[in-house]
Amino acid sequence: MSIIKEVPKDWSEQQIFDFVAAHLFEQGKPSSNEEYCLYRTKEGLACAIGCLIPDSFYDKQFEGFSIEGETFFKSANPELLAFVLPNQRLLKMLQTAHDTWYEQYKKRNNGNNKLLTLHSLLCVVASDFYLSTKNLDSLLEKQQVISNKCEE
Repeated sequence: MSIIKEVPKDWSEQQIFDFVAAHLFEQGKPSSNEEYCLYRTKEGLACAIGCLIPDSFYDKQFEGFSIEGETFFKSANPELLAFVLPNQRLLKMLQTAHDTWYEQYKKRNNGNNKLLTLHSLLCVVASDFYLSTKNLDSLLEKQQVISNKCEE
């Protein structure tokens, strides 16, 4: 899995989106403990936000709280907050896409449909932020999943 080593500096929304999409597709399943979503699991899985938090800044106190939550802000390193704050709306939408994917994943864990669901959820995020889905669509193609591409 691809967890960054340093807090991103000057990443565009497109770079954040592409990194998170690539990470989630490579991982192939949501980060959870079978009851609820987690930023990180013991098995090394990471959610849409967890993959953007370097190991040195990850805090178990984040678990169970939204990236918008007071607990996250009280626990997060200032350098991490400097990345999160200007990107908070996008990060929240990516977190919601991951968490919704998890709920769908629990209901129907059957083959490539799980990636189709993820793709559809990320298409919505891309649309809301006017982001390109070229890389997202190619991730789906690499998995040899037949689907409609995102409408741009």
